[in-house]
Amino acid sequence: MRSITIALAAISLAGVGSAAFAAPKVSIQSIDAETARVTVAPQAGQKFPQVRAAFLRATSEEALRRGYDWFDLRYVADTTRQRDVTPPLFYRSMTGSASSGIYTVTISGDAMLVPPAPTRVFEPGVDALVTFGKGPKPDKATTADARAVLDELH
Repeated sequence: MRSITIALAAISLAGVGSAAFAAPKVSIQSIDAETARVTVAPQAGQKFPQVRAAFLRATSEEALRRGYDWFDLRYVADTTRQRDVTPPLFYRSMTGSASSGIYTVTISGDAMLVPPAPTRVFEPGVDALVTFGKGPKPDKATTADARAVLDELH
């Protein structure tokens, strides 16, 4: 499993994720019989481990579907987007009164609450060119056994 761990490091994405709302969007574009481009599109609400798992699951399933035993991660690109999100301003209605015994004063109106500073949002994504192979898996850091990856993900 050492090679899987190292292969995971090739697409390791560091940062802060936000709560997940939907499954990562994965697309596979066939280049030729033994090469494909696997993309997990950057999407709000995804956590980095979810993106990594979706990428490895899709790549492993594609290798097995094509009749191959292992895959090699070739040109891996981190397509994570970062953006600053400013929360909306909220208004709150306020009323108050004061009495001196003779006079009563009532004050009412709207007060604006100060919003927090903008928050940095990370939308993780990955794009890779993957080569598939049969037979004994080469002893390379970027190569992983498709069945072993699926077993580890389940």
